[in-house]
Amino acid sequence: ELHTFNQVTDSVFMSGWLKTGQQADNYLHMIFYQDNHIDPLTLFGTQPGWNIWDENNIVRSFWGWPESEWASDFADGNWHYYVFMYDYAGGGRVYRDGILYKSDPSMHKYCNSSGTSAFGIGNDGNGNVACPGTYDEVVLGKKIRSADWIKLCFENQKTNQTLVEKHLDYAASQWEEINTPFEWNVTNAFAVTGMNGSNLFAGTRYAGVYRSIDNGENWTQVNSGLTSGDVRAFAVIGDRLFAGAQSGGVFVSTNNGASWNTASNGLPPYGSFRAFGVSGTSIFVGTYYNGIYRSTNSGASWTALDNNGLPVGCAVYAFAVDGVNIYAGTFGQGVYRSSDNGANWTPVNTGLSYHLYINSLAAIGRNIFVGTNSGGVFLSHDNGANWISVANGMTSTYINALVTSGTTLFAATDIGYPAGVFMTNDFGANWSPLNTGMYNNTAINALAVMSGRNVFASTTNGHIYRISP
Repeated sequence: ELHTFNQVTDSVFMSGWLKTGQQADNYLHMIFYQDNHIDPLTLFGTQPGWNIWDENNIVRSFWGWPESEWASDFADGNWHYYVFMYDYAGGGRVYRDGILYKSDPSMHKYCNSSGTSAFGIGNDGNGNVACPGTYDEVVLGKKIRSADWIKLCFENQKTNQTLVEKHLDYAASQWEEINTPFEWNVTNAFAVTGMNGSNLFAGTRYAGVYRSIDNGENWTQVNSGLTSGDVRAFAVIGDRLFAGAQSGGVFVSTNNGASWNTASNGLPPYGSFRAFGVSGTSIFVGTYYNGIYRSTNSGASWTALDNNGLPVGCAVYAFAVDGVNIYAGTFGQGVYRSSDNGANWTPVNTGLSYHLYINSLAAIGRNIFVGTNSGGVFLSHDNGANWISVANGMTSTYINALVTSGTTLFAATDIGYPAGVFMTNDFGANWSPLNTGMYNNTAINALAVMSGRNVFASTTNGHIYRISP
């Protein structure tokens, strides 16, 4: 049971990807809703089309298409993207691969029940017959979308992810240095919180945590409860902000940094906590030569993830999550992947060669990027099974940080000429330096994207810069 729908008062939007190479002997549905009134998107079977029952349980045919049309257009063994929309005033429409396929503005005259019922996916109206196909990314909602919006969804998700996006013009902008009360105090990490990404936190090498609520113009030290001034990493889960310290443990704040409490139960004493990863309600912390720990109770306690494929005593500097897998970047032993929330880990280093010192990881959809300590950036399209170098245009191979904004990827580099910030809009195929306004050959330690557009960079000598396209 996924959703309910009132046929008179609600609009409905249903979409999903379907791949099948065969027809069926019954009414099998990509998505169905049945309350003895409406049975949407019967994509194949003995009567493909749209079937409607009126309030007297009499079948009314919305439309249909011949089985031969289905066999040639639908059951070809390839993925296709289908959308059905209905609203009481405008009737029904079906889109296939971003293009209007069928429509009927008179559909509403049969949809006159005010009852509600559950939606289902991938079987007949009674839930008796399984669909001989594969579904993915099925979406149900009540908002009618434009034809352009549907076309864009198809283009953004189709094979090889030929993404359609208007990228912000960072190249036409330049960095401006921000005056901070912690100047010359190196910022190790940033965090962004708030409903609209309005709070920016900086974790410093010697002065703890600072917070800005005005896009970096002004900063306030927020260290109440912290027992370490050397903060190396942040993570956000809901209203909880976690901070990992060098030789000080893990801390959590539930009031936007106003106060902090220790959250180190089960963690090694005097450990150095270098990176966090968040997957659902689980949080992972990577340590300096003490492996990975996981909490499933908002940091109340932690469990060591050892004897499960990870090297004993590994140093973990980075995490990335793609919605299915969790990736951990180790310093010296490459990348490890878990597909079961950290219970088991597998090394995935084919293509990285000897570049196994991982400083950073990032994900854009199912595309995973690795920033190495001397080999530049690598990309995997297949869950880390294989990696390819994507460093064209980069003049530094030492990658300290990777952050994303939409499909734009930013890299913080160190050593090389020029070092600084690089960006790519084509999944790493080409990189461009983004350093106008900075001192020449500036080594960057950390990056953050705030409100989806403003990028912050901290240098290895304690300065902070901001660029706003």
